[in-house]
Amino acid sequence: MGDAAAPDQRDVVIQNNGDDGIDILANDGNFATGIRNNLSVVNTTIQFNGITAADGEGGNGIEVDLNGASSITANFENVDILDNDADGMDWDLNTLMSGNIANVTMHGVNASSNDERGLDIRSRHDTINNAGSASTSTWNIGTSARLTAADVNRFNENGREGIVFDQQATSLSTATVNVNGTTGVNTDANPDVFIAVNQGFNPPPNDYLPSTDHAGVGVASALQETRVHLVDTVNLINNEIANNGATNNGDGLVLAVGSLTRMNSLIAGNSFGGNTGDDLRIYPQRSSDLDPVNSLNSNPAGQINGLNQNFYVYDPVAYLDLVFGSIDTNADNIPDTTLGNGGAATSGTGGTGNGDQITILVAGTNATAGITNDGVYTNNDPVKGDNRPVKLAGQVQINGVFNDETINDFIQLGIQQIIDSQFLQGPNNNFVIQGAQTYPDPVLP
Repeated sequence: MGDAAAPDQRDVVIQNNGDDGIDILANDGNFATGIRNNLSVVNTTIQFNGITAADGEGGNGIEVDLNGASSITANFENVDILDNDADGMDWDLNTLMSGNIANVTMHGVNASSNDERGLDIRSRHDTINNAGSASTSTWNIGTSARLTAADVNRFNENGREGIVFDQQATSLSTATVNVNGTTGVNTDANPDVFIAVNQGFNPPPNDYLPSTDHAGVGVASALQETRVHLVDTVNLINNEIANNGATNNGDGLVLAVGSLTRMNSLIAGNSFGGNTGDDLRIYPQRSSDLDPVNSLNSNPAGQINGLNQNFYVYDPVAYLDLVFGSIDTNADNIPDTTLGNGGAATSGTGGTGNGDQITILVAGTNATAGITNDGVYTNNDPVKGDNRPVKLAGQVQINGVFNDETINDFIQLGIQQIIDSQFLQGPNNNFVIQGAQTYPDPVLP
């Protein structure tokens, strides 16, 4: 759609539709033969859609739904998605396939001034085949190979958040622990979470047991104890994310990492500012309201060596490999420095808030339910109790001493902010800062 040879023109205009501007529902595909859906939108304006749509019932500039056995490769270049009644772009990935479900690239996209979100992605492509490989998707919202002003993606002045990536698994084994269960990763009793068998040991009530708290208990690594159902790679390079959230205190960029999932995210060369909520918010969440199976405390009554047997189910965690301001463009294992583009909007009709530049929650809360989903397990476990937070596990890779204002711009009221003190506030043993290395990091699950 559109003429790629004429980047300065908008050859196609889609506007004033009662519902969505473009609506794609994909149900078919064939991974075995490599058949997948392809979408290319270039030099196109999509605006003022949803004029008759009821709230929550359409009005997106572009809506893409992947179901069944479908997959997609999509490219968006020089596309204006403006003033639509709902989201600028709305994606729902809910397929039944392993392998790469979506490969999406954006350059020169302006998804701004929409009533709700600029870009809203719901990732639910949860499946594990017999070989154990997860379902994956790749999102290149800007690339290091194209850093000109014409290639900047803009997600500014939307009524809610600028970008939301909502990642959630849709299944969790509820297999009960059996008397022959073994201690280790992916036990015969439950393949999704770590289960420990203890003889004659009764931990105190409400003792919290996330899956990364038992390093050295029969496993090689403390970060490989929750099975990953899906993996999404979200790279954001050379973007403006500014002045969003005027109608609901919305954030600029939200990465919501679901339990039983892994997200890889590289954030470099971006400019943030003026968002009513936070410029960047990252948190773990409970996938699809799924709680783990309960532990068994001194039950069954059978004994081994004269001691009662306790089977402790560790809570599944959310994994994140975050690269902030560092990127290796030529695969020489030396991170490059990508400067912020300096273009964050400082005025306009959107939000002009003074939220934090960066908020990373390492423990889930109920407060995130208004954005994507809550981050609290509610099953009343006889050992751990209820209302336990989902934990974020993983790392943030940085290039040398953390001084991100040279790599991503965070502008507040026209002034560049020094954000070092806002990054990763408070101690956490499961989510750590370390020097830049291979991305995505193969050591993580």
